Amino acid sequence: MAHYPAVSATVDGKKYLAVAVNGVTYLIWTVARDTGANLTKTAAGDVEIGGVKPPQVFDGSNTYIEWSSIPTIMPNPKNVGGVWQFTSTNPSTSGSGTSPILDLTAPNIKSYVYAKTNIGGWFFDAVLQTTHTSTLTITSHPVQAGSSISDYAYLQPRTLSMNIGMTDVAQSFIPGQFSGGSSRSVQAYTVLKQLQQLRVPIQVYTRLGLYQNMLIETITVPDDYTTTHGLKVTVDMQELLVATVTTVQISSNPAVTDTSQKGKQQPQSVPPSLLKLAQELFNGKAS
Repeated sequence: MAHYPAVSATVDGKKYLAVAVNGVTYLIWTVARDTGANLTKTAAGDVEIGGVKPPQVFDGSNTYIEWSSIPTIMPNPKNVGGVWQFTSTNPSTSGSGTSPILDLTAPNIKSYVYAKTNIGGWFFDAVLQTTHTSTLTITSHPVQAGSSISDYAYLQPRTLSMNIGMTDVAQSFIPGQFSGGSSRSVQAYTVLKQLQQLRVPIQVYTRLGLYQNMLIETITVPDDYTTTHGLKVTVDMQELLVATVTTVQISSNPAVTDTSQKGKQQPQSVPPSLLKLAQELFNGKAS
């Protein structure tokens, strides 16, 4: 069995196995999977990308692909301290250790974020059911006739519940999403947990409308023998209300100063108290 010298390599900062073949770096085939390349065959020593077999070698345990033949790897890698540093065309989906907060303006997803149901730019295999709830809280006290009714009713934060299905045998709608884990279903669950733990408001698009500033409140996953190679999850989200505060500039001068005009002061006579007058009348001294 052929033996090839090992090469130190990273893709988007994550270490991957690599070997040198006639002076050219070959990356382990999982790089193509994790960066979203369209793998159509993954047999040992026989990997195809988009139906085409790229230059590759097999050392008896792993298959390595010539780095320049992986379409999701950017050209011109850097060699820093003996480590070849590669960059993928979509770093946000190239590994399980990256942030789940996606750039919604990225070329590979910006055309779909307002056209297909997604949670923060993540497109799941199936959205089985979506429950939208909008609640108006109305006062139970009597309202005076002629009063502004809007002062006695207000909208609660909107809530959204989504039943999602995932399978390990399907291809992601966006190449590279839900890769890098032990399976697509496990990685999808990991992404949802990370979005919840980060507590960062996200955008959610559904057929019935767009939701901004949503937080994942509850993730419920029933797991049994029917979901060994899949995932059924209910995601409950709530809107985070954002208030805008307006600052009004007022005068810095005091309302009353020592130089304020107080007008002419006139002495005032103090009338005798009723109690004193009554006492004088009782004693016969009143005039």
